[in-house]
Amino acid sequence: MDYSVLKKLFLIEIVLLFIQFWMGMSTNLFVNIPVSSFNFFGYSDGWLVLAHIVNGALILAVSGAILFYSFQTKIGLIRNLSTLTVLFVVSALVNGVVFLKGFSIPSLYNVENDFSMAMAMSFLFAFTVLFSEVYAIARTEKINQG
Repeated sequence: MDYSVLKKLFLIEIVLLFIQFWMGMSTNLFVNIPVSSFNFFGYSDGWLVLAHIVNGALILAVSGAILFYSFQTKIGLIRNLSTLTVLFVVSALVNGVVFLKGFSIPSLYNVENDFSMAMAMSFLFAFTVLFSEVYAIARTEKINQG
């Protein structure tokens, strides 16, 4: 089987995750988030937060494409790792939404950092599993050639 599409998707996903990391850290350090979190005009750098959200949607789309192609490989390890990647990306998305909504829900005022940390950990796990997928594909190709 030709793994070239899957390898290109891995590369795209890794680049998007690096960009997401940069934007997430910049947002965390430099952006003042207003109480009404979904009003991007109230942010000090609303464009950065909006770009972070759009990039997250791209990451979700690419991880879905990776999952689709991983099922075509018929290799259980690749399918399982791709499923884990999607789950971690969805976890980051859910924690990000709850993080933003936390600013407008009084009972969550003091726990928004927990959701930010969960978002960052989900990112880290997705990134780690993605590299495991790259390694697994490389080993599979080597075994198939040898």
